Amino acid sequence: MFMIQGPPPCICHHPHPQNRALAVPVESSALPHLLSDAQRDLVVFDMEIKRVSHILSNLVKGREETQEYIDELQMRLSPVLRLPSELLQVIFTEASFLGPREDIASKNLCVPDKFLGTGITPLNLAGVCHRWRDIILNMPHLWSSFSLSLDTRLLTSPQTLHKLKLYLERSEYLPLDVRIHGNYFIRTATNEEISRFMSALIASAQRWHSLDIASPSIHAGWDTHVASLFDLLNTSGVVVPGTYPIRTLALNEAPYLDSKKLQISRTLFSNVTTLKISPGLKLHRVWSTGILYAMPSLEDLTIELACVPDEVLAINSFTMLKIRSLTIIVSFQRGNPHDALAVLFDGFTLPALSSLTLKNEHILRPKKQWPGQEVVDFLVRSGCDLEKLELSQIQMSEKEFEEIVRVTSTVVDRRPVNWPGGHKQESV
Repeated sequence: MFMIQGPPPCICHHPHPQNRALAVPVESSALPHLLSDAQRDLVVFDMEIKRVSHILSNLVKGREETQEYIDELQMRLSPVLRLPSELLQVIFTEASFLGPREDIASKNLCVPDKFLGTGITPLNLAGVCHRWRDIILNMPHLWSSFSLSLDTRLLTSPQTLHKLKLYLERSEYLPLDVRIHGNYFIRTATNEEISRFMSALIASAQRWHSLDIASPSIHAGWDTHVASLFDLLNTSGVVVPGTYPIRTLALNEAPYLDSKKLQISRTLFSNVTTLKISPGLKLHRVWSTGILYAMPSLEDLTIELACVPDEVLAINSFTMLKIRSLTIIVSFQRGNPHDALAVLFDGFTLPALSSLTLKNEHILRPKKQWPGQEVVDFLVRSGCDLEKLELSQIQMSEKEFEEIVRVTSTVVDRRPVNWPGGHKQESV
C-alpha cells in the first residue's frame, strides 16, 4: 500500500503576479525585483502542480487496485466458480462444439464484422479467470475444431494467423474438424499474405478428419473476382504434398476443377469415405466438375436437393465401385422433384450398394414425383445386393411400390408414404 503525506502549506492563495502588478503603480527601478519574485512564485506553482498530480495519480491507481480486489472477491463468491473441475470440463465440451453450418460465428477464427461478439470459443472461456484458463488449456479436444470465413478482410490478418496457430498447437495431435464459409474476394490481400495463410492452413491438413465447405457456388462471370477454397489451394507458393486422412467431406454445389485443382483434390480427398453434397440450381455439376473422380474410396454418399434445379441435363452413367450407402434428401418445400430424382438415378451405377434412402423433408403436393422406371433401371443396372430401402414421405402408386419390392427382394421401410388416394400408409 502507498502512503500519502499531508500537503505542505498551499500557495494557491498568493496573489497572481499579474493582479499584483496591476494593484499599485510601480517605479521602473523596482521592476527587476518584482520580476524575480514572480518567477520564483512560478517555480513554486509548478512544484505544487507536480506534487498534486502525483497525489492524484496515486489515488487513481489505488482506486483501480481496490476495484480489481473487489471484483476478484465477488468473482470468488460466484456459485459458478465453486463447480468442480470435472463438471466444468463437461460444460466446456458442450459449449465448444462446432455448431451447424448456418451458425457462421461458431468457433470462427475470422468472423465477419456483423457476427462479432457472438459465439463461444475456447479463447473466450480461457479469458474468464486463471482457473478456467488452466482447465481449457488441458482440454485439447476443445481446440480440435474451428471455422474460417474466406469473405472477410480478417482472413489474412496477423490476428487470424495467430489464432490458427494457437488452435493447431493447443489441439496437440488430435484429428481436426474444419469448416469453410464464404468465398475469397480477389485482391483483398496480397499474394504473399494469402500464400502465407494458406500454407499455414494446409500444413495442418494431415490432421484433418472432416472438411465442411459451406460456401455458396460462384456464379458465371464472377470467377475473376471471387475465389473458392480450391482456387486458394492453387495459389503460388502453397504446397499440397502427400496424402491426407480426411474421411468426411461436405460441400455445396461442386466447384469446377481444372486439371491442377483436380490433382490437388485427389491428393486431399483420396481417403474420403463419406460425402454430403448439396447441389443448387445446376444438378449436372455433381458429375461434370470432377469432384467425384477425386474420391476413389467413397462409401457413403448423401445428396441433398435444397431447391428445384433449373438444369437437369442428362448424363452418362458414372460407376462408383465402393459406394455402399446412397441417401437422397429433398428439402425444398414447393416443387416437383421428379426430374431431379430421375437424373440422379440415371447418373449412377453402384454395384456395391447395400442401403438406399430417399426422403422428402416436407409433404409435396405435385403428383408423379416418383421416377419409378429410372429407379428400377438403376437397381437392375447396378446389380447390387440391396439390404435396406427406406422411403420417407414419397408419393408413389401401389403398383410402383410393388415393382420396387419385386426388384429389390428386400424389406422396404416406408415412413409414412402419401398415396394418391389420400390415406396414409404407415411404416411396414
